[in-house]
Amino acid sequence: MAQLLKTRVLIVDDDVAMGKLLQIVFQHAGFQVTQMRSGEEALAEATTNVPDLVLLDVMLPGMDGYTLCRRLREHPATKTLPILMLSAQSDTRDMLAWSKAGADDYTAKPFEPDDLVARANALLARSQAKSSTK
Repeated sequence: MAQLLKTRVLIVDDDVAMGKLLQIVFQHAGFQVTQMRSGEEALAEATTNVPDLVLLDVMLPGMDGYTLCRRLREHPATKTLPILMLSAQSDTRDMLAWSKAGADDYTAKPFEPDDLVARANALLARSQAKSSTK
């Protein structure tokens, strides 16, 4: 019997504790997790080993999350990749900025782990539905 491939999520967050929490949450939900702490590292990883989903913090050293999101949308290999942005900032400007950057969804920190996994699964389902209609 063939082993089912796990859904691959790339988590991009420079906060070590938050990265560990996200890793535990998504591994517990059955995802294969790769973590990066900078936008530059994440861009190189995502365009080389394209994940199924990206969880992207807004505040990153060097290249911020909005810039990384735009860069992922510009690259042919990642232009349709589901992207869920996370931020400790939750004012209206930030909530609009994620959309302008090209992200598919946004959630504020702190978050409920079950809600975050549900949002991720919904993005994956929409992405797969779009792929199957092409």
